[in-house]
Amino acid sequence: MQFYREQPLLAGSLGIAIGAALGALVPPTGMEDRIYGDASDRSVDAAKANAAEKYDDVRESVRAE
Repeated sequence: MQFYREQPLLAGSLGIAIGAALGALVPPTGMEDRIYGDASDRSVDAAKANAAEKYDDVRESVRAE
């Protein structure tokens, strides 16, 4: 709890990263594939990469304290 009080922006970033990662795990529907196709794939890949990067940043920050 102390971490969240001392690092609210970092905690929020972690929450967003986890949400993006969970959202990326949900399988797309056939309609989404037809409508969004490659753009969706690129967005999902970017979100996964960003989530992984933020997760690593948070882990390093927590270890440093």
